[in-house]
Amino acid sequence: MNEIHRSRVYPGCYPVILEVDAMIRWWFSMRKAVIVFLLAICLLAGGCAPGSGEMSTGPGAGTAAKPLVVATIFPLADLVRQIGGDKVEVAALLPAGASPHTFEPTPKEMKAVSRASLFVSVGAGLDVWGQKLLAAAGTGVPALAVTDGLRLLPLAGRHDRHGEEHEHAGEEGDPHVWLDPVLVRDEIAPRLAGEMSRLWPAWADYFQENLHKLQGELSKLDEEFLSSTAGPEKPRFISFHAAWGYLTRRYGWEEVASVLAYPGQEPSARWLKELTDLAVREGVKTVIIEPQFNPQPAELLAEEIGGRVLILDPIGGEGVEGRDSYLALMRYNLTVMKEALEF
Repeated sequence: MNEIHRSRVYPGCYPVILEVDAMIRWWFSMRKAVIVFLLAICLLAGGCAPGSGEMSTGPGAGTAAKPLVVATIFPLADLVRQIGGDKVEVAALLPAGASPHTFEPTPKEMKAVSRASLFVSVGAGLDVWGQKLLAAAGTGVPALAVTDGLRLLPLAGRHDRHGEEHEHAGEEGDPHVWLDPVLVRDEIAPRLAGEMSRLWPAWADYFQENLHKLQGELSKLDEEFLSSTAGPEKPRFISFHAAWGYLTRRYGWEEVASVLAYPGQEPSARWLKELTDLAVREGVKTVIIEPQFNPQPAELLAEEIGGRVLILDPIGGEGVEGRDSYLALMRYNLTVMKEALEF
């Protein structure tokens, strides 16, 4: 018997149904706050005893001999690993295949943050969940947000063409700074090495030596990008979300538009129609998807314009084939962009 029939037979039930519905709506509105509260309680109650599902922090993780550096995303964790070498343990909070825009942490991430000797985040609104974990841990962990003090590009794709605002419209700038290898070489990596040297001065020379090696590799990577796209034809594409502004600015590529106004917010039919018209008008045949998101909207767009779908990856991850280090991740993305030129 459906709800309408029940309310007719038992008139007193309908107000109860409304009250229960209101309670359910309240619960979902409070869900994130409750999750953070429960994580903090779990930590205070004993740190959430480790088990088979505990986050890996690498060989020897948690030993007293080595400080633990926790980073919100894999690219930053790998940069720390290359600078820190065998002097530090490193953990990335974001699991492979997840997006920092939509990730919701669990007790194992809370435990890692509470044990950290240094907490590294992107900042600029990308990994707010990491900042909440840090605050909930309440242990006075030193923290570095790599976007602090950088001149950020304006946010792109936060509004559709009809001016509809989205929930992150007030943020200060584009947070995807790690996708520019020159910015990593000249700004981000030196900041990481500087903070690690400040915290552990006995290893400062070691960190600086590793930094110089990393900067040499990043210079080679920059040369590869420059030489591979040095011709008059530059990659032009519609991205899945506006993550590639720093990379396109550096190498003269063109991110014509984005499928998503913001990750986690599905595009409207009207917006997809406008994207289709734009792609046809501009002659764009490449649509980018990302492994962290549902590709269906981008695939539908590519089908409409007679184009093709390519996969760029802004995150990578430990154990992800061909994308299990920062340098490998960026070379993978370069290979994809070279494919875009061949279509």
